[in-house]
Amino acid sequence: MIDSANAPIFGVDTNGMVNVWNQCASSLTGFAASDVFGRRLVDEFVTSEFRDSVDEVLRNAMIGIETANYEFPLLTTGDHVVEVLLNATTRRDAQGKVIGVVGIGQDITEARAKRDAEMKQRAAEAATAAQATISAHVYHEIRNVVGAVLALADRATEAVDLALIEDESELGLKELPTRVRELTDHQRLVCQHAVDTLNDMLDVAKMENGTYTPKHDVIELGE
Repeated sequence: MIDSANAPIFGVDTNGMVNVWNQCASSLTGFAASDVFGRRLVDEFVTSEFRDSVDEVLRNAMIGIETANYEFPLLTTGDHVVEVLLNATTRRDAQGKVIGVVGIGQDITEARAKRDAEMKQRAAEAATAAQATISAHVYHEIRNVVGAVLALADRATEAVDLALIEDESELGLKELPTRVRELTDHQRLVCQHAVDTLNDMLDVAKMENGTYTPKHDVIELGE
């Protein structure tokens, strides 16, 4: 009955040596029962990073502490792996003495791959959203600074115009507005270009995190 079951079933004796290996386990791993009998399951058929934990599951079962739904990678021929969901059960003889452990498994390789892919996708989406949020915050902060510089340029222009009105007789004041205006106009042009660029970058960041709302405007094309 065990040998013909449609789930992989394998077992070990009290020394950890394989003594149960049904047809489904053979089909899943590529190892025939004759290939694995008498060999240590943990040392030879479990990937190195899981050996300690699988060994603990088996040792617990030896003292009656059974484990359900334990996932681990089982080695196959060609050094490939299959992901197995294992239920480890204590195996006893007719007198109730522990004689080993039997594990009933389920091949979850495809399900595990799908789950891992979904987790990676969610992590990538979360990272993209976080980056877009950070970028949007940075763009806002820089735009605020540039906006303040623009405001100062406007105030400088206003101050010069006011000074010129108050005292038109001073030659320095007559020459000053032209020089200051050239500087502030250039400053305003550069800052406005920076603001336009930041606005474009902010729109891109919003597109990336799905918060962008298209704007509608009417354009006169002429006759």
